[in-house]
Amino acid sequence: MEQSTSSHLAKLVDFDSIAARVDAASLVLFDLDDTLYFEMQYLKACYLAISRDASAKSGVPTEDIFGWLQSEFQETGRGQIFQKLCRVFAISPHQIGDWVHIMRTVNIPEGLSLKIWAEPILDRCRGKAAILTNGNSEQQENKVKLLGLRNAFPEIPVYCAEQWEPKPSTAVLGAIEEDFSFVTNDALMIGDSSVDEEFASLAKIEFLHVKVIDDAFA
Repeated sequence: MEQSTSSHLAKLVDFDSIAARVDAASLVLFDLDDTLYFEMQYLKACYLAISRDASAKSGVPTEDIFGWLQSEFQETGRGQIFQKLCRVFAISPHQIGDWVHIMRTVNIPEGLSLKIWAEPILDRCRGKAAILTNGNSEQQENKVKLLGLRNAFPEIPVYCAEQWEPKPSTAVLGAIEEDFSFVTNDALMIGDSSVDEEFASLAKIEFLHVKVIDDAFA
């Protein structure tokens, strides 16, 4: 992979310089999870709801299941986590479909919290901002709703790349180009992962790691 296009952007250490770069962009693409908000907010709510459901069906205490889910995620990630849960607590794998549904539709009465910088930056990007995220479209749309983005920024489209091909594939670019008029060499991708950075590299647009913005607002 070519040298990171974000290298000189690491010098953007205050709101004014970051805002100036965002203002100059003809298109700003935002990743969602761990970029606009901290995903663990959503996962904890899901895991608590799943723990209660699993407890009601198995008799295992909710707190035991919830503690295990959090620990397993921290140690090994989410891969096959529900299958492992069934094995550890001797729960029927037929429950997994219910848990997947909870993951995609969980209700969080208090909602989710955007990062402190997200609203002012998104406000500067009206008319030229989009969210580009991997993951299940129903689940990602639920997060967008819980974050209040549908009310505060109804004009910002959400592209779930899985509907084309997941990032770092640039297959979604055709759909974005139909909706926006932008110049590739002044567009900007803001994300938190190597997948986001690779997408930006393949799309030939500039990449800004969200840590630069987080640090500016720390």
